[in-house]
Amino acid sequence: MKYNISLNFLPLSNSNFTFQIYRRKVIHLEKKEDDKIFKYNLPDETGHYTSFLISFESFKNFELFTCSSKDTNIELTKCYINKLLIYNIKQSGLRRYIKKNKFNDKRVFIDLGEVKEKSTQKIIGNKTIWLEPYYLKTKKEFGYLIDYKFMKSEDYPFNREVQKYSLSLNSDYRSNVNYNIDKFQIINNFIKKYLSKISKINDDVDILNILTDIEADTLNVKEYMFCNNKSNNSQFNGIMNFGPFAEVSSNPVYYYIFKEEHIERARDLLKAINGNTYLTFKGIEKFKLLKQSTENTRKIIINNYSIEEINKVIAELKKNKNDNSIIISIFPKNEESFYYELKNKCLQENIPVQNVHIETITNYNTLKWSVGSIALQIFSKLGGVPWIVKPSTQNCLIVGLGQAHKYNRNKKEFDRYFSYSVLVDSSGKFLQIKQLADETDKNNFLARVSNNISKIIEEHKKYKKIIFHIPQKIKREEIENIENKLKQINSEIELSIIKINDSPKFTGFNIKENALVPYESSFIKLSNSEYLLWPEGLNYHNRQVLKKYGNPLHISFYYSNHEKDFNEHKKYLQDILNLSGANYRGFNAKSLPVSVYYPKLITNFSKHFNELNLNFTANDTKKPWFL
Repeated sequence: MKYNISLNFLPLSNSNFTFQIYRRKVIHLEKKEDDKIFKYNLPDETGHYTSFLISFESFKNFELFTCSSKDTNIELTKCYINKLLIYNIKQSGLRRYIKKNKFNDKRVFIDLGEVKEKSTQKIIGNKTIWLEPYYLKTKKEFGYLIDYKFMKSEDYPFNREVQKYSLSLNSDYRSNVNYNIDKFQIINNFIKKYLSKISKINDDVDILNILTDIEADTLNVKEYMFCNNKSNNSQFNGIMNFGPFAEVSSNPVYYYIFKEEHIERARDLLKAINGNTYLTFKGIEKFKLLKQSTENTRKIIINNYSIEEINKVIAELKKNKNDNSIIISIFPKNEESFYYELKNKCLQENIPVQNVHIETITNYNTLKWSVGSIALQIFSKLGGVPWIVKPSTQNCLIVGLGQAHKYNRNKKEFDRYFSYSVLVDSSGKFLQIKQLADETDKNNFLARVSNNISKIIEEHKKYKKIIFHIPQKIKREEIENIENKLKQINSEIELSIIKINDSPKFTGFNIKENALVPYESSFIKLSNSEYLLWPEGLNYHNRQVLKKYGNPLHISFYYSNHEKDFNEHKKYLQDILNLSGANYRGFNAKSLPVSVYYPKLITNFSKHFNELNLNFTANDTKKPWFL
């Protein structure tokens, strides 16, 4: 199905223009020493591109040069129109909001006003609109991306007030199903009220006051496969009706650990997991696991939440030597250190653990909607496969990459480099975690990553295609290192790198629907190698908005040793969409592909392990301990 999505992009009235700069060739290894000077590759007198220092003001020994907006250097043109925008904002009387952490120098924030608590008059933060220069390649147009952002005050805690002004919660502090409507209204109000004050770029060029429409196409909806290859469009209904795709290999033993005072909470949890509490969850037997009973369940009473008690628990499990055991730990939410210390110790010993907060168990409704996901995680950590998705690309291995670099604040540099890979196939089935590198030297780190990527390819030659899903946060140097390694491998296997950004600067609105939400599985083309994909959104058959839907994924086809056309890209987009439904952390979790989401979870653990000075040399494992 094809329809139009309004992208958060305001085009210029004319994208073919010229402008003048001052430039001088870069002397070998020369660095720019003035904030008004930039460095770009420009054509020299022979037409060959070389590095120049450039300025928009006259500098000694700099020559005047006329640039063509599209032909000289796209990035320089974006820098030029950004400079004009900043100048216009200053002249208009609008206030810029200056971020202390300049994560993006080309993004300009305009302050729409301060927000205070009614009772205390504390400053919660500022409402802002940001604009960022952008070149939309599919339309060959320059312009500005535009969006709303709430900037929380540094000394104000993150709470539901912040979430309300960030639009994730509505005025009643519930999930904001009108998220797209609210955001569109704020952007539209800014355009109507303020854009005319800053829209004049030069005598011949203006910023147009309407968002750009781009034709969207849709992929196939996700189809989940269960026991005996029965299919369903719902993960939960599929498990309840058909059972899991692959069962746990042997009957497990469950070790409940808790303080004596929480024994009743442990019984409440066990009853709920067995399906004796809620009509909405039929019990762990739906996963083809035996009910928890005195025959397969043990209790270990702990006195406190110390590392000594954790060691006592691990020693007890080792003494009993059960081949397939899992710890179910019950503790208060505020015992965060205990959570990570237990998780870390179990990781080192290759023992699965499921943690449940006391607060979750004591709240009837919270447990009601959580128990299914708790049972799902227990089943998955024991090695079961609850479901797979019907793949678009057969015989394909997906390698999701993640990293966690330790920054030394005293030295003001990174002093440890850690990288790992999460292997899944194109059906979403979790296969393995493999450590790629754990080094204190950057060059050694890059070399180790390269060598271990070669080993992954060598070990998985049975696959015809191996696709690396790389998050946007991995540094360009590291991606290029992986690309160079793949180029060196003489293999008939199709090798590719796809960058997936799960927090992009793009958003879109479905103007034909009252909720303005794009349909689930929609995608649009930004360039020959870039796409936006909506893993979740309106359902075609039921257009009721059920929750706040996230922004689209920004997907870049970065490298391949085989030529790919649009139809090939579409197959890989379908696999990325499918992988967003393979998340075994919870039912109906389908916003991120697991190739991105699982490494994100592991990175979060590594951060907390590091804060507690815990070892994070993760052993290669086939169990999804991070769920």
